[in-house]
Amino acid sequence: MEQEVYVIRNQQGAYWSKGKEWVDGRDPRQVARYRHRDEAVNTLVELSAKNVDLRGRIEAAPLGERGEPTLEPAPASAA
Repeated sequence: MEQEVYVIRNQQGAYWSKGKEWVDGRDPRQVARYRHRDEAVNTLVELSAKNVDLRGRIEAAPLGERGEPTLEPAPASAA
């Protein structure tokens, strides 16, 4: 089983979701996760092309016992 996945965060700390919107990460099932870093990089490049003000970053997230990423929730105003 994988030990970690990659997630995308914006400058406010919100996470890119499977629903193609920014979420706070309190529900890790909503957050888009990528097995390979290059998949996350490609998505971040596409997002940055659509929004030139985006300052995104890719973070490795360890998987918990349930197979979901362990995330630090974003501040309340981020999503």
